[in-house]
Amino acid sequence: MTSVGLLKRRKLGTRVLRFGCKGTDVTALQELLQARGYHIGVEEKSLGYLTQDALRQFQRDHNLVVDGVAGPKVYALLLEEELPINRRVHIVQPKESIEQIARFYGVGVQAFTESNRIKNLYPGQRLVFFDREVWGVASEGKWNAPDLTGVFYDSSQQPPSEPVRVPVFELSLTNEEELVYIHKLLRSRKKRRETVKTIIERTELGLGVYIPWQQISRVDGSRYLKFLRMIRTKLPSNKKLFVELAPTIPRWNVLGGVDYSALNSIADRLVISLPILQQSEEVLCKDTLEKILWPILPEINSWKVLIRIPVFAVEWKVSSPEEPYGKFSYSEALTKAFRYGARLERDERDCLFYRYNVQGVQHHLRVPRRNPINRILAIINRHNLAGVIVDQLGMEDPRLWEIMRSHFRTARFNNF
Repeated sequence: MTSVGLLKRRKLGTRVLRFGCKGTDVTALQELLQARGYHIGVEEKSLGYLTQDALRQFQRDHNLVVDGVAGPKVYALLLEEELPINRRVHIVQPKESIEQIARFYGVGVQAFTESNRIKNLYPGQRLVFFDREVWGVASEGKWNAPDLTGVFYDSSQQPPSEPVRVPVFELSLTNEEELVYIHKLLRSRKKRRETVKTIIERTELGLGVYIPWQQISRVDGSRYLKFLRMIRTKLPSNKKLFVELAPTIPRWNVLGGVDYSALNSIADRLVISLPILQQSEEVLCKDTLEKILWPILPEINSWKVLIRIPVFAVEWKVSSPEEPYGKFSYSEALTKAFRYGARLERDERDCLFYRYNVQGVQHHLRVPRRNPINRILAIINRHNLAGVIVDQLGMEDPRLWEIMRSHFRTARFNNF
């Protein structure tokens, strides 16, 4: 029997492994770290300096306490069949260049330079890069997106023919209506049970379920967590629960709200959607993402976080800023700009946008640009997040997939 098998029989987590520990569980720990891409080097008979360094790097990558001690949280992650982020290691061979290595793995040079302090390559050097999840929100039309982990789709519709699918349990209501509806749903035990039953039925053919609710009243915080626990309990062990973590969801205090650390323990993935800002700002803004991430990362596991980014163009009427924006695909936006003779201008933040007039009404059209996308993907790498959700498939600039590949490889789920 292998040492990993012996370790499983010992009830993982009952023995905390620290520096100097010996035994079959230490050997299994070393094997698991090596399998995840955390190099130990020469064989150690105990939990020595090399094993401790590898363990600390694993803890750092997964937003755990970096203490070099293996406890229940470390084992829970190491024994997961599928992690949202997989650490890959390449051993540099003689005469290899960074460009050759990047081409071999189908990624860009950025995938290595963001994770390694590269000055000069030398044979035997270990270069690290990551696989991250790349999801897409299904649109009504067809799309051509080969680099996908899976697809989210409206649970009330026919699922798309993708190998990995996640139904989205959306309410399709306005913000105020949604807040009232969710309050009534959570307040009634009967409605909670009925809704959970509906959700479980719709996940039969998918990988799990995505609850994208962004409007939770403070008084419903505890009920919301109970509702999610009911879903998690009813879901089969191989199904995943995706939950929105919006800045509009109130954090717990004495008046109520949602306990973010409890939410983190229930959900398999936490989705942070980048909001569409005012007409005077870019569609994608890295500063907005940083402001959202900074206060919540101490309470949640970074490796569970997916960033949902809008990749469509938005059109505003300058004279009516209160009106909803128009949403267009990248190709439609360029066609509009050409049709109306749009002028490409810069705002006070030096961001580009199109300006044109239609029947005497001035319009501003903003298209997601490559530089902001690059910066957001760099943030995902910097904080070691699970990955990205493309909102919506078929509306993006086709060059988006090339940009994605330059930063990381797409993670796959082997059991689907």
